[in-house]
Amino acid sequence: MGIEPLSGQPPRGRREVINLRLGWVALAIGLGWAAGCTLERRPQAGTDAVLVSEPEQDLENAMNPMPESGPAAVTAGRGGTGNDEPDEPVRNVSVLVECDCDAGCTEPQCIRANGETCERDEQCESDHCQNSHCCETGACCQSVSDCNGGGDGVALVCSNKETCEGTRGQVMCENFQCISKDGIKDDRGCGPSTEASDCGPYPSVYCNGNREQTPPPCATSCDKDEDCDHEAHCNEGKCRMNVPNGGPCELGRECVSRYCGGGICCEDGHCCRDADDCPSSLYVEEPVCEEPNLCRGTQRRAVCMDFMCAKGPKVDDDSACGPDTLAIMCIGRESQYCNGETEQQAPSCPFF
Repeated sequence: MGIEPLSGQPPRGRREVINLRLGWVALAIGLGWAAGCTLERRPQAGTDAVLVSEPEQDLENAMNPMPESGPAAVTAGRGGTGNDEPDEPVRNVSVLVECDCDAGCTEPQCIRANGETCERDEQCESDHCQNSHCCETGACCQSVSDCNGGGDGVALVCSNKETCEGTRGQVMCENFQCISKDGIKDDRGCGPSTEASDCGPYPSVYCNGNREQTPPPCATSCDKDEDCDHEAHCNEGKCRMNVPNGGPCELGRECVSRYCGGGICCEDGHCCRDADDCPSSLYVEEPVCEEPNLCRGTQRRAVCMDFMCAKGPKVDDDSACGPDTLAIMCIGRESQYCNGETEQQAPSCPFF
């Protein structure tokens, strides 16, 4: 039986079905937003991609995608109407940067389950990557072919790298981990390249490949910086992680940036946590009366950006327009002068 084409106003029952379907679409999009999903729009060449943070705007943009090309492609995501100029700029808008999971991005959408491929521990939900796969511990696999000697006779398996313990037997892949079936204890599978622990600020320790091994101990003291990780330094006989920008320091070697200024870590120059840490003689300019007839002036003040002092942009400051600054000469009346206050109104000649 054929279906009649819709014409004019759809019947009541059919309209309800359409509305129900749209409701399910909106619900699915809403659930995606609540779960932290991002509705991406990929721009054409020469356009901007934007991400609108309000959920209502995300839903509207999802139901009305960005045009493929033309001026509307630039303005559609910014609150415009598709004309050359948007009606009103959208507030609370940030640039959308696509996350490349293979290039080191560790956003939630990049975290991988056991059995999936990986390059680094932080890419895995289990925080463990070995043999280019994620798993809970030991040698990871997706199939037995990923295991050293898997499915081909007897092989050695490092079943616990933290304790350098292993077994020898027929290799299998279970729960995405390489194990040896009916294996006997043999630690030779945990070789010198197997990191047992990163030891925090101290150098990592490794297994040794012997048949019987014990967990290698981490260092607990130091005499010099070289006794610590490259991201740490030796301080009073203990390795300490280097201090990030904005943290306290005494010497540059204590900082991630290797630079310490005024007891604060930063990249260069005068380090700061706020503008009060910046020397006024270097970063503050005296007020200037730029429009005497209006008693208007400006000043540059110190700002602290990325924990470094800098001269800020001009800000309103009318204090340089003082009582000796003639604002307007009034014929037959008393001339008007500025008053030197920080905020002033343009004076006018008296009428009486």
